[in-house]
Amino acid sequence: MLPAVYDITIGQRATFRHRFKIPLDFTDREVCAQVWKVQKGDAGRNIRVSKVLDFSVDFIDRALVENGVTKGVFDLVASYEQTKQLIIGADLEYDLLVVDGTVLHSGERFYWLNGRVLVDPGLSDCSENS
Repeated sequence: MLPAVYDITIGQRATFRHRFKIPLDFTDREVCAQVWKVQKGDAGRNIRVSKVLDFSVDFIDRALVENGVTKGVFDLVASYEQTKQLIIGADLEYDLLVVDGTVLHSGERFYWLNGRVLVDPGLSDCSENS
């Protein structure tokens, strides 16, 4: 299964929080999501160079059922301390990896999402020194 492509915009010096609903029961599953600096490799494929951010994952509902379909609901979160380190114009990508911890599929890993990361510098600077 190929991951779905979904690009995101992260505001520099701002808290990032984005809600996802994925059609999985997350009772025994975890999520790992990271932002990587990338560079173009052979055949136009991107190669990861360095990790620049680890998202926190806040589960809202691990097994929400809507219209008979089970969906895990969670937020990916990055603090303003993390986002202020992002470089505007850098080639950044993220991915979202689901780790299955059930007995039947223990440890299997699947990429559900990936995409480009656009860094928005914003205008306001509400730092303690301003």
